[in-house]
Amino acid sequence: MKVSIENSLYPKGFKSAPIWRRIAAICYDFFLVLSLLMATGFVKVLLTAIVVKFKFSVDSKINQQIFFIVLLLTTITFFCYFWIKSRQTLGMRSWKIYICNSDYSVISCKQAVIRCLVAVPALLFFGAGIFWALIDKKNRSWQDIASSTITCYKAKL
Repeated sequence: MKVSIENSLYPKGFKSAPIWRRIAAICYDFFLVLSLLMATGFVKVLLTAIVVKFKFSVDSKINQQIFFIVLLLTTITFFCYFWIKSRQTLGMRSWKIYICNSDYSVISCKQAVIRCLVAVPALLFFGAGIFWALIDKKNRSWQDIASSTITCYKAKL
């Protein structure tokens, strides 16, 4: 009996998420994360106004570095929270895409952080890490390979 890669890697009833679904979810999540980062920036402006009003002295360069780290942690927390809690972000929910282990179990915090960190170069190189799924025999992107997870969607029965 021949076992296909689709059957052995993905849970029953699931298939590899097509590239167009992945890109659509990325675009949707981009706007969600952008609004979250804008809200974070608004909080920073409020805190800066308080600091100026009470004449606290804060080094501008350190302030910028701390703000960059806060933005980075906000983004990572957004994705990790949704992937660990429900296997999908809000953008992924719209396109019925899931991030999970091959047995459909929820990914660990470590796997989620690895996915986030690998997503940066995967997207920066003109999406090469996403389009890698087109040439990978198991339809995995760089994030999937690095974190030992799969990106799948519920196939119509």
